[in-house]
Amino acid sequence: MKRAPRLLVLVFASALALRADPWRWAALPGYEIFSDVAEPATQEQLQDFLVAYRDFQRLWPTPHMAGAEPALIVFCDTPAEFARLNPKAPANSRDLATEFGGRPAVMENMHLVARPLVRPYNMMSFSLREVYARYHLRMVGERVPPWLEAGLGKLVSGAVCEDDQVRFPALTTDPTLPYRRAGGEPDLREALRQGKFLSLERLLGETQPPPPRAGRNPEPDGSQESLWGMLPSGLFVDESYEFTQFCLFGAAGRYRAAFIKFAQAASNGPPDEAAFRQCFGLDYDAMLLNLWRYVEVGQGQTFELADLGAGPVAAPPVLKFQAAPEAAVRRMEEEWKAAPPGYGRILRREPR
Repeated sequence: MKRAPRLLVLVFASALALRADPWRWAALPGYEIFSDVAEPATQEQLQDFLVAYRDFQRLWPTPHMAGAEPALIVFCDTPAEFARLNPKAPANSRDLATEFGGRPAVMENMHLVARPLVRPYNMMSFSLREVYARYHLRMVGERVPPWLEAGLGKLVSGAVCEDDQVRFPALTTDPTLPYRRAGGEPDLREALRQGKFLSLERLLGETQPPPPRAGRNPEPDGSQESLWGMLPSGLFVDESYEFTQFCLFGAAGRYRAAFIKFAQAASNGPPDEAAFRQCFGLDYDAMLLNLWRYVEVGQGQTFELADLGAGPVAAPPVLKFQAAPEAAVRRMEEEWKAAPPGYGRILRREPR
């Protein structure tokens, strides 16, 4: 009888140990990942992210600023854990994304994230796409211009990365598909034929992002914009997307290095045609003619990774998880618990 209390204490302690789901941690250049989900499920959820990471890094390696905080990716195993870390979030939120002092962050409620047994297309979640775009833009420069945010955001959101290829959907005139312009505004090809295509001087000189697309239901957390399907609408975004895609992928990669150089210059000060000509060797009008041709015949293409960079195509990176450092877990949890209400999947950066 005297041993019973000790036995009860041992049983209770063992139960707590069994119930505890210790955080596991892994790192990738520019990212740190926490998960209390079983490692096979975590690796499965990250599979397409790592493929896309490999593909985009081959295309445009992310510059890493000295002292920059890594982006944060968190996978929660249960709704209770998700709610504990996000006490102000709406119930049954699938994922949340925000920034902590310039540190892009996303958390996924894995209990609500279902993966099909057969993956007919790239299944990289939209929240993971967003955190990639956010971090990359943060590293490009201090004041990323609206055309680059819109162009790269739509590029990352729509890319299908598989079989050592990158494929992009074409902008379409089909009224049943999401690229159809609302309110009678023509889509990009129609705008080109009607002579309403924006000049590069206007596109690249815009300093204020266009308003968000109207008439869309908000996200469960109340936000009105997210990376996929709810970017600001209109020709500005479509033309930014096509210009970004053309420079990075089209013309056999002829303008890729020039585009990266110009994007970095434009993200650290107002661009002008002289800077554009210095990077591309073309003035605005000459490049616009090239873009017109691409819009007419170059949409919906598939690009081979072998053609997008020098050297053999490497395998996607492999993440090795380990027990998360206590200090890192404490900081991660404190950041999420302190997040304000109403934050959500918003690609555009907050004004500095």
